[in-house]
Amino acid sequence: MIDTPTWFGPADRALFGWFCTPDSGCADYGVLLCPPIGEEEHNAHETIRRTAWGLAGKGIATLRFDYHGTGDSMGRWTDEGRVAAWLTSITDAYDALRATGVPQLGGLGMRVGATLLATALARGAIDQNLLVLWDACSGKSMLREGLARSPGATERHDGSIETPGYLYAPQTVMDLHTIDPATLDAGIVADTVLVLNRDDRPAPRGLRRRLPPSDRVHWQTCSGMSDMLDVPMDKNTVPDAAVEQVVGWIEQHVERGEPATLKIPCATVDLPQHDGPTVIESAIRLGDVGLFGICTEPAERTRGVTVVFVNVANDRQTGPGRRWVDMARALAADGFRCIRLSQSGTGDSPTGQGQTFGDLYCPQWLTDLPDALSDPLVSGTLGAERIALVSLCSGAYSALEAAMRVPVAVVYPINVILTIYDTSRGQRLHSDERLVARPVGHAFLPRSMPCSAAVARRRLIAWRVYRQVAVRNAPLSAIHSLIRRGTAVVLLMSPDDGRHFWESAFWSGLFSWRWRRAGMFRLPIDERIDHPLMTQDGQQAVVTFIHRDLRDRFPSG
Repeated sequence: MIDTPTWFGPADRALFGWFCTPDSGCADYGVLLCPPIGEEEHNAHETIRRTAWGLAGKGIATLRFDYHGTGDSMGRWTDEGRVAAWLTSITDAYDALRATGVPQLGGLGMRVGATLLATALARGAIDQNLLVLWDACSGKSMLREGLARSPGATERHDGSIETPGYLYAPQTVMDLHTIDPATLDAGIVADTVLVLNRDDRPAPRGLRRRLPPSDRVHWQTCSGMSDMLDVPMDKNTVPDAAVEQVVGWIEQHVERGEPATLKIPCATVDLPQHDGPTVIESAIRLGDVGLFGICTEPAERTRGVTVVFVNVANDRQTGPGRRWVDMARALAADGFRCIRLSQSGTGDSPTGQGQTFGDLYCPQWLTDLPDALSDPLVSGTLGAERIALVSLCSGAYSALEAAMRVPVAVVYPINVILTIYDTSRGQRLHSDERLVARPVGHAFLPRSMPCSAAVARRRLIAWRVYRQVAVRNAPLSAIHSLIRRGTAVVLLMSPDDGRHFWESAFWSGLFSWRWRRAGMFRLPIDERIDHPLMTQDGQQAVVTFIHRDLRDRFPSG
């Protein structure tokens, strides 16, 4: 299996995607994979990737891609005409897959991606003889479920809707309300159709009326969708049985022919910015493991630092609400060189031998990220390039560990947690190689698991009191070690996350003021920042602060 990342499509709306082909580079059939939208895409990313790999193992080529203004494609989420742009993206992706020389094409879409794909087919924008509608839903249903995943969120007075990580503008909301699989016309969709519904919900009645079961319309159910879509990103799992079900059905129903040698594009992209010069993006591999990353740089660098954005949890390098992409491009337009990457076993990076995809804080991260930062593409040919690290939560922990191993000028950990239960002695992630973890002492751990919330809370309080005396166990002691190495630390924290750092009287009273005076430490605590950085206010607060601080630390010239 060969997986090739690249940009494709017209220069003014270039899209990012992965062409996945059999090892031979030849195929007689191709399938266009259309992902969900918004936060659902983050959760479904690995499932779509494994579907592509499964089809490649059956001799079928695929193209999975990011719609305009999403993922690593050109454009912004806030651009006008989002639904029309996403439909155009499907047409552009179809043309790109057809241009490889693959003789026949089919399509698979998930959630709103399925409805967008079927809409493009119904309108005659593309022509495919096979269609898979995987848990197809209307735009209205997607927005309603996204709103339900945002506790305390309500539809705004202007008609916009905020879901975890994303804000849908009023016009986008109105346009999404017009996208509904129940309006599909069975006569012009495709020769062969699979309607694959989740087994924990009734099938959409409107869709069943439009596409009743027949010799060419197959209805099936699949399991595991709830564990993929309806949980936080760091808890979701891939529905492997459903992936095998889809791959097997497609293999059974495609019309096989003579394989053709495919011409796969491999390109960088020039991205004109709304309010700045054009920046250039290219896909890169870093370190011995080959961590996947995207380099964003100006045509002419004016600031001597490379800003590296590390992914969070099992997400890819785009960041929460796609903010790493927007930040990298804005910083590149301001003269910075930026790299956003995925750690091993997450996002678009490989999963190493003995490693499980999505295993957070795994031991492999302790070496893979420092190795990637030592790559000449990051550190420079002579290893003299200054590096700034930006990340959130689990990725921020890895950034701090990496800064203890390789030279880093400044690190921006957002809502980082250093007291991680699983890294305590005797737990599965414990390792003497961890340099910044400050796990709970063995005596303060619950004696049996699971335990009641009250017991866990009492022991945690006792631990927090204890480390007022055992100061080496306080999180700020790890920051002290970094500062002694010459790394500036700027902790951006929510109130709940920040208290673990400032509550140690020894460190905050005797040392933090010295670090601040030397320009080596800042601890802004902002009530707008939520832990997973899924609110618009929290995201904007972080973006504005980091951009301003980087400009001040690394003047142009």
